[in-house]
Amino acid sequence: MPRLQPAGQMPLPDGLTLHLAVPAGDRCSPQAAWLLCPGLRLASRGTGGEAMVLAAWHTTLTSPPALLAGLRQAALDRHGPPAWEERVIERRWGLDLVLHRMGWTLSGRIVPLWLEAIFVLEEAPAEDPALRVRRIGWSATPEQNKTH
Repeated sequence: MPRLQPAGQMPLPDGLTLHLAVPAGDRCSPQAAWLLCPGLRLASRGTGGEAMVLAAWHTTLTSPPALLAGLRQAALDRHGPPAWEERVIERRWGLDLVLHRMGWTLSGRIVPLWLEAIFVLEEAPAEDPALRVRRIGWSATPEQNKTH
């Protein structure tokens, strides 16, 4: 992934601030959905350097597309068996996306986190053993906000 550079801040509900960093030359809007646009998004309470980060979202594009099997195994090697895993087709931003989703609860922190990996797949038959990933999204949010 190209080096990230700060791309501004936006107010969020409940007194939170969204901090955005995107790859050089990227034209995605800060308001664009995190899984659609590459980069790093952090939600914090406040804007200063000491502000506590409450949630993070990171998206990378794979070029060329990478094999799901290898990416899934790397996630398993790093985080162990997921608490939840599914493959779904979701309609987002006017697109039908094939998503392979995995989630883990990370305890032992001040606030337990829900870590989720979302692999956006190229369109292929479901039984295809060589499914390829076009983009990868990771999110870490407070555990009570998990989406499944």
